[in-house]
Amino acid sequence: MHLVSDSASEPIESVEQLVSYFARSGKPPDQWRIGTEHEMIGVYNSGSRIGRAPPYETACGIGAFFAAFASHGWHPVKEDDTVIALTCGGAQVTFEPGGQLEHAIRPLRHADDLAQAMSRNVSQLSAPAACSPTR
Repeated sequence: MHLVSDSASEPIESVEQLVSYFARSGKPPDQWRIGTEHEMIGVYNSGSRIGRAPPYETACGIGAFFAAFASHGWHPVKEDDTVIALTCGGAQVTFEPGGQLEHAIRPLRHADDLAQAMSRNVSQLSAPAACSPTR
């Protein structure tokens, strides 16, 4: 499961098309939800690599972040044998080409639920984020 649609998008060429697009997409208030996607830039905070982005294959690298999240019930998404993302309860965590961690939370009904989900996931980052590289 991925939060990104695989369908082709229609180019918007006029104000009328834009208004029509949003009008077709509207939902009644009982179906309204709030969601978020945020990105965090990971860099080492100590050692000789301070300020540098972590590689994938080290004890303090991107793969270690994925393993830490997987230990909390997140499900790996693989490309060949490499974990490229994790999913859990409609949420998705990916590392993007620049090394940033993208966290997308499924749409929820209440802002308090969204805040709890964000807080829980950020707390899961604390252990791997405390890793100290040796070189």
